[in-house]
Amino acid sequence: MSDPCPGWRSDFGCATGGPPPELDYQALLDGLAWGGYLARPEDADAAAAEEAEAVAEGRMKSADPAWVAALAVEHMEPGPALAGWLEVAAGAGGQLDENTLAALAIGAAKLASRAQAA
Repeated sequence: MSDPCPGWRSDFGCATGGPPPELDYQALLDGLAWGGYLARPEDADAAAAEEAEAVAEGRMKSADPAWVAALAVEHMEPGPALAGWLEVAAGAGGQLDENTLAALAIGAAKLASRAQAA
């Protein structure tokens, strides 16, 4: 199997601007939303305005895909999407803080449990 984005784990970016395109981005968004990391729909306008202000003031930085993935895998259902994003998060395990490492461990335990059940 060829690597669709060689070297992305080391610099968290490649020609496509991030992790490989075959990852399930909807599952990532669902995991983030389920964990309460995304704005509620009724707060979307205020969140967008705050984000635009932060960008204009130079306070907005690019998010590390591994950090985002580590937050989301805690709230994903076990399956292929969790496995893919868990790999993204684990690729930078040495750079994660204790909260994201705990989320990574929870995601890994869910996936291991599913594998044992199967």
